[in-house]
Amino acid sequence: MEYNALPARRGGARNNYYKFDTFVENEYLKGRSLIDIYEEIKKNGFNGSRSPFFYHYHHLISERRKQPSPSSKKIIKDLRKPLVPVKMITATVFKNIRQYKLTEEESDLMNVLLEIEWFKLLYKAAKSFYDTIMGKSVEKLEIWIAETKQTTISKLKSFVRGIILDQKAISNAIIYSTSNGIVQGFVNKLKTIKRIMYGRAGLELLKRKMVLLNN
Repeated sequence: MEYNALPARRGGARNNYYKFDTFVENEYLKGRSLIDIYEEIKKNGFNGSRSPFFYHYHHLISERRKQPSPSSKKIIKDLRKPLVPVKMITATVFKNIRQYKLTEEESDLMNVLLEIEWFKLLYKAAKSFYDTIMGKSVEKLEIWIAETKQTTISKLKSFVRGIILDQKAISNAIIYSTSNGIVQGFVNKLKTIKRIMYGRAGLELLKRKMVLLNN
């Protein structure tokens, strides 16, 4: 028996990938999973099984893995100026109220702060109170209380209430040049020593320690 030609292949191609290649690749690039795509093309005439399908399109999975993940994207830098520490703000405001010479940086900070309405009100009240305390007019204290107690700033309103409760003592501080600062200093020293020695000795040793320290 002679064979002059190859016998014809029985049946058609088992799998018809060529009909769906473009569709599968486009859908996968859109972010769809291969299992979803497989289920869809299965309904539209694809006659292959799942495992060969995944093997055939495995190159798509490899390409996706090579792409950078969202977490590895370039981090956007925050170009805003860093926040100013509270201690720096306090020190700068204190120096400005006391009319000390400010650095260029401190002057710029004060200009920025005074553009804030609530801060401007607080600063004005603080500056006026300092000038009143350092002056000799008790009437100015009464005027300051009358003007400032109308404020809507809760912390400032609470401060004014405290001033009203101690108004007599504050008035005396304005009128008289004498001060209890020295007495208060010794009281603070006594409290400090007492805390250091707490539970270790009695009143007699505390008295001796105070006498020796002042000698």
